[in-house]
Formats: sequence, structure tokens, C-alpha cells
Amino acid sequence: MSVVRLMVASFNSARDPVLHSWLLHRDRVLGEQHCGEALERGDGFDQEDHIFVWRLLTSNNRELARSAAIFRKFSAAQEDAQLAQQLAPGWEHRSVVDADQGTHTWLAASDARPQVMGARWFRMERDRDKALKSALLALETARLPESAHAAGLRR
Repeated sequence: MSVVRLMVASFNSARDPVLHSWLLHRDRVLGEQHCGEALERGDGFDQEDHIFVWRLLTSNNRELARSAAIFRKFSAAQEDAQLAQQLAPGWEHRSVVDADQGTHTWLAASDARPQVMGARWFRMERDRDKALKSALLALETARLPESAHAAGLRR
């Protein structure tokens, strides 16, 4: 039996190149500008702040979904992941199309606030729909580490 889990990831600073990639994906999905310097100034993050996000992963580490928000503390990311599990049945789902690339992903919101987004872009709408369905099913049974130590603070 495969185990699906919610993993809290940590970035060492606002300058982390992997965080930059994460934010670029977020920008494409949300249609907002939250990259590098905008993260520091607009969101109140210092260049050396630890930054946390959560990801929904399959047993083979394939990413199904990711948090739409970023966090200053492990505990805040963990609480958001737990809340996502509780609120998922009431989410509004919408398609997101990147007109430049012709690709599709999804975004789930609660009270018009982005909660969770697809981790990948798809060429076909049916693949996007299948990914959304898989993520929602997986989220119901996903396990979340109880501590930062148990999470390993890995990307």
C-alpha cells in the first residue's frame, strides 16, 4: 500500500534558487508577482529568513500539489496543510491556462483565497482534471510529520 504524505519543505533564505523556481511556478498559477525581491519587500521576508511551504507527495516522491502560500515557520506551514485536509471538500476549483505555453493546471480556493495549486503544467485539459482528482483523493489520507525533525526539512 502506498503512503501519501504532506511534506513541509524548507528554504534557507529568500535567495535560494529552488525557492525562486517555486515562486515562478506560483506566479504563473496565481498571476501575481512574488519573485525574489518582491518576496523580500512585499511579503516582509528578510533575505536570510527561513521560508517554508508544504507539498503533497506520493510514496515515490511525485508531487501532486503544493501550498499556494509561503510561511515563516514550520508550524505555520504544518497548520496550513492540516487545514487544507479539512477544507478540501468545500474548495472551489478552477482551471488555469498559461496562454503563452498553451498548458493547463488547477487552483483550489476557499473564500476566494488561493489554498492549493497543481504542481505541474499539462498539455491536455483531461490530464489536468485527472491530476486534480488524484490530488484531492490523496489529500484525504495524506500523513503529515508531527515535527520539523520528523519532516527532515527537505525540499
